Amino acid sequence: NKPKGKKKMNKTLFVVLIIVLLFAVGGAVYWYLNLPKTPAITITTKDVVYELNDEISTNIEDYATMNGTNASNCILDTGSVDTSKVGEYKYTIKCGTVTQEGKILVADTKVPVVSLVTVYKELNAEIKADEFIGVCSANTACKYEFEDTTTSSTLTSEAGEKTVSIVVTDE
Repeated sequence: NKPKGKKKMNKTLFVVLIIVLLFAVGGAVYWYLNLPKTPAITITTKDVVYELNDEISTNIEDYATMNGTNASNCILDTGSVDTSKVGEYKYTIKCGTVTQEGKILVADTKVPVVSLVTVYKELNAEIKADEFIGVCSANTACKYEFEDTTTSSTLTSEAGEKTVSIVVTDE
């Protein structure tokens, strides 16, 4: 009789192990199917324009839109940008393993602001356009020239009050 009892015990243990195994497999499948899905990280960069001598923003959202991650998890590198010089520069944004590059344009779009002075000259004296400029305020060096290139030679040939046109530019 004893050998029959052992076989019954083995069958019971085998059935219990199969039931436990089925629950384990079912639980693993359920857990795998309900894992939170981590979305792919995408970075869409913007072309950014700064005025000459402007301060560069450190807000990463001014440079790109990030999907699949929070902007605070990303790193902005604008180290190569020099706003004291006009030109096109590159910046990078890194979010995890994804790195994206964008462009920054530094431009001088502000016209020079000029104050003028009245000039008195003797007849046939040499005259230059910069003599009429009191102060020129611009981001870069100002340059002056008469609109009509013959003005400097004919301006003092006759006495009297005259009006001249001066073209003022900066770099």
